[in-house]
Amino acid sequence: MDIFLFLILITPVLAVKTGPEEDFYHAAVVEYCPHEGTDGNDTMIKNGVEYVRLIQKAAETADIVVFPEYALTYEDETLFVEIPFGSNEPAPADNPRLHPVVRMVSKAARDNQIYVSICLLEKDLSSGEELKYNTNVVFDRNGIVVSKYRKFNLYYEALNTTKVPDIAIFETDFGVRFGVFICADIFHKEPALTLVYEKNITDFVYPNWFYAELKLGLSVQIQFGWAYMTDSNLLSAGVNSLEQGSTGSGIFAGRKGPAINIINERNETRLLTAKLFKKGKIGKSEGHILEPLSPGVDSTHEIEAENFQNYSTYLLTPEVKNELLSDSDGSKYLNKILELTLCQGSLCCEFYSNVTFTFKSLEYLNMSDLTFLKNDSYYHYQYRFATFDGVKGFPDAGSKGIQVCAIIPCVNSSLTSCGKKTGNVKPLKIHSESFGDIFLHSTTFNELFIRSVTKEMPDFTFPNLLVSSKSLNPKSFGSAPDVSKLVFSSNKRSSNLTYSTDKLIYAGLYSRMISRDGGESYA
Repeated sequence: MDIFLFLILITPVLAVKTGPEEDFYHAAVVEYCPHEGTDGNDTMIKNGVEYVRLIQKAAETADIVVFPEYALTYEDETLFVEIPFGSNEPAPADNPRLHPVVRMVSKAARDNQIYVSICLLEKDLSSGEELKYNTNVVFDRNGIVVSKYRKFNLYYEALNTTKVPDIAIFETDFGVRFGVFICADIFHKEPALTLVYEKNITDFVYPNWFYAELKLGLSVQIQFGWAYMTDSNLLSAGVNSLEQGSTGSGIFAGRKGPAINIINERNETRLLTAKLFKKGKIGKSEGHILEPLSPGVDSTHEIEAENFQNYSTYLLTPEVKNELLSDSDGSKYLNKILELTLCQGSLCCEFYSNVTFTFKSLEYLNMSDLTFLKNDSYYHYQYRFATFDGVKGFPDAGSKGIQVCAIIPCVNSSLTSCGKKTGNVKPLKIHSESFGDIFLHSTTFNELFIRSVTKEMPDFTFPNLLVSSKSLNPKSFGSAPDVSKLVFSSNKRSSNLTYSTDKLIYAGLYSRMISRDGGESYA
C-alpha cells in the first residue's frame, strides 16, 4: 500500500490542546520496539507507519509525544535523509523532495494536532561534503519543524558532530519551552547542563537507546537521577530491544519524582502518558502506561552485571551475636547499625545504615512466595557498600571518568554475584543457637546515609537509585524510587544522600570526572 494512501485512510483524532494559562500539560513518550525490514528504506517505512498509529493514539491524551533514538532505522545505518530547517521552510508534509517517512510524520503531527519528536539519520550536503548526523527533529501542531538537534556526545556511532554543541530550544503553544538532548549527552555537561543552568530550561525532550547494566547504567536510574539533580521535567523515550539489554522509559517530574516509568520484561511497544505540572506550579504529576497496540514477546535476556573487582567493597552481613527477637508468625528480627568509611584514590565514601533483617525458619519459609521468584528481590539476599574512583571503559566507545559511592545488590557473599538477577535462588541462610538455621525474608533500610568527599571537583553528581518493581511478574526488574523518602544535596566536593526502603536494589552517588575521559580504564 502507498504510505500516503495509508495516511488518508487514517481518521485524525480530536486532539488535546492545553492552554498556556494552565498549570500543567499532557505528555507522552513511546518505549518503541522497532521493526526490521529488508533494507534501510523498508525498515524506516515499516516503523514510520507504526509511528503514525502511535501519534494518533498519543494525540487522544497528550500535547506532545516523544519517540526514541534510532527507532526508525534500528540497526540499519545505511539510509540518511535531508531535513530542511528554518523559519521560511514549509512543513515537510508539503515538500515532495523529502523522504516519505519525514513527510508522513509531519502530516501525522498536523492531522492530529500534536507536537512530535523523532530521531533520524541525517545527511547534510550544504558544506560541499556529505556530513552524517544522529539528529532529533520536533514538529509542531502544523507539522512544521521547530527544532533540530544533532547529537554531540556519540556512543558506538561512526557519525559526524558539530564543532560546538547545538543549543536546541523550542516554544510550544501550551506555554512550555523545551530543550533537547540525546542519550549519551546525559553523561556530559554540554549541551544538557548548559540548557539547564544558562538557558533556564526546565522541560526536556530526551530520546535515547540505553544498554542496560546493573550498577549505574539502568536507564530509569540515570534518567531519574538527572531529572532529580536538575529539578527538571524529563520526557524520556527509549528503544525496547531486550536482546540487546535495552529497555526503560519514563516521564520524570524533577524533585517531585517519576510520574510514570517502565523497565519492560517483554519485547513490545508501550505508550506512557502523564499530566505533568509546569515548573513552579503545585500539583502531583501522575501517569499511565497504555495497553500495547500489538502483542509483545517474552525475552530471556539477562541484564549485564558490572565487574566490581576494582571497587573497594564491604559486605553488609547480619551477625547473630545477640538474641533475636521472635514473633508469633515465625519471624525473627535483628537490627544492625553500621558506620563505615571506604576510600579509593581521591574519594572517600562515608556510610551509615540502620537495618532491620527479618528471618524465618524453614517451616515458615514459603518459596512459592512470588517475591522469591522475582528477578529483583535482593532484600532476600545481601548487599555490599562500594567505592570507586577511576575510569570506566566502554567497548568501542572510549572511557569515562567517574566516582561512585553506593550500596550494591548481591545474590550471595561473593563479589562476583553482585549485580546479577536473583530469580528463584534460596535466600541467605544463617545459623542461630536459639533457632537453628534461619533464612533471610526481608532487609529494611530504616535509614541509609551516603556521603561522598573528594579532593577533585566533580563536574556534577546525581543520586542513583533503583528499587524493586511493584509488579508481581517474576521477570519484572526495577523501578524509580519514592522521592518522599529521599534527601539529596551536593556542593563542590561533597554530596549527601539519605534514603529508606524495604525494597532496595541500588542506592548511590554518581559523579562525572570529565577531564579523565579517554584515559586508561580499569573498570
